[in-house]
Amino acid sequence: MKKLILARNFLIFSTLITLTTLVTRIDSAAANEPTLKPVVRPVSRTLQLMNHEKNQGLAVEADLSSVDIDLSIGVSSQRALARAVVTFSVTEAGNPFFLLDAKIKSIVLDGSSVEINRVSAPGTDSTELVVLMRPLEPGTPHVAVVDYVIGSSHLDFSESGVNFQTQMRDTQIAWKSRRHYFECYGPTGYESDQYALTLHVALIGAYGRHRIFANGTVQETQEHAWTITFPSYFSSSSFYLHITDAPLAVVETHYAGLERDIPITVYSELKGRARKGAHALPELLEQYERNFGPYPHASFIAYLPFIMFGGMEHSGAAVTTLDALGHELLHSWFGRCVSPSDGRSGWIDEAVVSWVDRGLPRGVWPPNRDHVNLGGFSIFERFATKQAYRAGPRFIAELDGLLANSGGMLAALKDFYTLHRCEPITTEIFQAFLETRTGVSLDQEFKSYVMGQ
Repeated sequence: MKKLILARNFLIFSTLITLTTLVTRIDSAAANEPTLKPVVRPVSRTLQLMNHEKNQGLAVEADLSSVDIDLSIGVSSQRALARAVVTFSVTEAGNPFFLLDAKIKSIVLDGSSVEINRVSAPGTDSTELVVLMRPLEPGTPHVAVVDYVIGSSHLDFSESGVNFQTQMRDTQIAWKSRRHYFECYGPTGYESDQYALTLHVALIGAYGRHRIFANGTVQETQEHAWTITFPSYFSSSSFYLHITDAPLAVVETHYAGLERDIPITVYSELKGRARKGAHALPELLEQYERNFGPYPHASFIAYLPFIMFGGMEHSGAAVTTLDALGHELLHSWFGRCVSPSDGRSGWIDEAVVSWVDRGLPRGVWPPNRDHVNLGGFSIFERFATKQAYRAGPRFIAELDGLLANSGGMLAALKDFYTLHRCEPITTEIFQAFLETRTGVSLDQEFKSYVMGQ
């Protein structure tokens, strides 16, 4: 569930299209990071640049390998200054682009200044691409140094320091309202781009005690300053960082997982709520490991705010209500491990998790109902349609009926998770897996009940 969250805090986190191979980068600084095999990298996005009908060349998606951000948050000035060092390459010739929703002061590419062009992504209503107007060739790494300012709409302060929230949430109740993706805080890519993020945060002028919660490795470098290193298989929607001076109840426990001991941290403004969450999680983890396979992340963090609607998942972390805790936890398998490349494939994890929420119902195959569009969108789309929560689980239930004589969708999903653990996937990859498993073509069903044709 991706809905409005109201709470006092500072959160940063994070965003994951047909087939090229990318070797997963292993970040040795991240404690207990899983060892990953090479992954299938979906196809890059490209866009023809035009200015007053003049061809300005091709914009190509930057393939990020690492991002190192220095973030200084001034309490008295109530603004944040940042410098990001972005190491990347391109898979085809053109002007590279990434995502950054902030006021850019300057960009230096490979040692010299470069002009930028901000372009609205086609087929979307909110995503803006930052295009570096210098054509690059594939096969060579490049470094961009970006200086920028984080706007006041993404900052909040308390009397003694920082108290602001940065998360992929709706800013309005309306569906598909503008969301605070990670590009509000630093350069990033689409969900298909996995990269190593290191974040250095300093609170300038803060004097109160602050606590930090993160799904990366945290090192306090001095008072009110930290370095957080995130696993290299993370992508834009994975990152979770919360720094706050608010009084919170924190409950810590652990779960003996199939592959490793899993530390659990649950916190809230309400002690009883934190205790209930911590009590519920081991049983949920045991159930999901039994049904789908080993928990993939190093730990799990849950923030249960005083006021909240719905929830938001990250890789090994969630901001959620107690009622939605199981839903958001399961996204650590489907959504923030087996990850959608974009809004065209975002229906898959929401359909799977909602099907589990509904008690694993079995439907009738073949479907015989109105066609519905779950994934027939632009390659630049980032939102999963609302139908993913409605028609999506119904389609999973119908697939369960198709697979009734071979263990059903539960067994199929366990194998799919094992095959694509910590990889970005697409609708095409999911369909191909199911066709291999069943031995039948699912073209017509996917056209009708996924692509809406």
